[in-house]
Amino acid sequence: MIANKKRGHNMKSLKKIFALLIAMVMVLGMSTSVFAAQTEGTTASITITTDATYEGSTQANVYKAYKIFDASYTSLTGTGTQDAKDPTYNPTDAAVSYFMKTGNPWISTVQGMTDYFTVSAAADGSGYNVTLKSGVDNSASTASAIATALKNALPASLAGDYAAIEVTAGGSAVSVQPGYYLIASDTATNLALVTTDVTIVEKNTYLTDNKTVSTTNLNVGDNATYYIVVIVPSNVTDDDITVHDELASALKFNNDVQVYSVTTGTNTPTTSWTAAQFAELTYSSLGAGMSVVKEGTALTHGEGADAKTCTFHIVLDPDADGAAIKGKTFVFKYTAELTSEADPDGDGYVNKEYTSNPNYKTNENDVTVKTYDFTFTKTFVNGAATNAATFELRTTANDASTAIAFITDTDLVSGADVGYVKADSDDSGTTTITGTQNKKTNVNGLAAGTYYLVETGYASGTTGYNMMTAPVVITIAEDGTATYTCADTSNSSNTQETAASADNIQIVNQSGSVLPSTGGIGTTIFYVIGAILVLGAGILLVTRRRMNAN
Repeated sequence: MIANKKRGHNMKSLKKIFALLIAMVMVLGMSTSVFAAQTEGTTASITITTDATYEGSTQANVYKAYKIFDASYTSLTGTGTQDAKDPTYNPTDAAVSYFMKTGNPWISTVQGMTDYFTVSAAADGSGYNVTLKSGVDNSASTASAIATALKNALPASLAGDYAAIEVTAGGSAVSVQPGYYLIASDTATNLALVTTDVTIVEKNTYLTDNKTVSTTNLNVGDNATYYIVVIVPSNVTDDDITVHDELASALKFNNDVQVYSVTTGTNTPTTSWTAAQFAELTYSSLGAGMSVVKEGTALTHGEGADAKTCTFHIVLDPDADGAAIKGKTFVFKYTAELTSEADPDGDGYVNKEYTSNPNYKTNENDVTVKTYDFTFTKTFVNGAATNAATFELRTTANDASTAIAFITDTDLVSGADVGYVKADSDDSGTTTITGTQNKKTNVNGLAAGTYYLVETGYASGTTGYNMMTAPVVITIAEDGTATYTCADTSNSSNTQETAASADNIQIVNQSGSVLPSTGGIGTTIFYVIGAILVLGAGILLVTRRRMNAN
């Protein structure tokens, strides 16, 4: 309690410590609206709500509230002191004083904080008056330092009025005695003046992450490069941080995780970076406190319909090396091959990722890669059902070394009679594609790009038809739309003046012989023979005339 004769001096100190409390409204990640103008009751309460702006999901964080000082109000317009518990007292024109009763287990701690507080014994021996030390800056950094110092000096024994009071984030209000409280958890520390019903909004800094991929479409047998950025706050607990990664069945993890790490701050990677930006970073092997888990029951999560099994985990252990993990931004890079299990139907192959620790789980990040296809039908005019032609699909029309290897696709796309899928790194493929009379042949496992379907010959028993003189040029756009053109002159029905849909390319071989082009050996031989005959006739004629003359 404060004597009337010191009222003027104490009002200045009280205003100062009150200002510090306002600075403490947002301390180490929590915010509170403390100073609501309400009539004081016999008790106050603390409610902690979660911040709806956070993405992901949090565990029900349990905070502990520790009363440090008792609080009372001194009227600014009258004399004397009113106890904060008086239900008739309205503090709209009052200042707050702080008092530590004899027996308060925090007394020695606060007395030792001489950089911040001035502690003086009450004249009646009932306890100690506390004021903010003259010259101390009323800033958030000061409030943070005080809160951290108090948290680090928790008394070994707290009981009675000073026992820790648990308050669950997102839970019900908890009644407390009016006072000045330290509210702390493993990840947050706050100072709050609780003289009425107080609501504190969690502002903890949680893990954030994102994932991106180097391409949205690719050939079977090619690798997609994935980048996962994980931002670890400096106040994260020592619990393991797990990056969960689940690949689609058609994607094969190459077990080649590398990492780039930097202290979080300006000019560091963010969750909005593109794959092209991530590709410019220099990566290295995983460091201290980091590991990759590829096998074991830990990879399975959830139950029933929600059950899923990750392909691998990246585990960060702050307890093993906090300096290498806390307050860091990580970019993890790895590759996965699209295998010949791929199917062009559907929505592509999804890679799912999220990051978690016991306190928080980020939302799932999904990235998708696709592969594309085209279908053609081979027709021999008036041909037998067994007639067939062989083809190669090349990336350069006149270069047979660019022919793509395929295997037979037993999982046919809708409507196809025969299927080929590009071979992956584990397949022994062939570059020969066979198109049989009136059969729809599907060719899949292709990325966006330009391809050349070159007719290379006929199957045994297929004769009397004109070979194609030009390839079918197939163009697959980034969205998977395929079009084609063909400049074949030996089979007029194959000529396409403009691009046409490649949903079902019609390739026709007509019977009959085709005269070689002008200047070819076919016409030249006749000219040569004719000239010889004319020359021989001339020589014979001249010879006979001479004989007759003789």
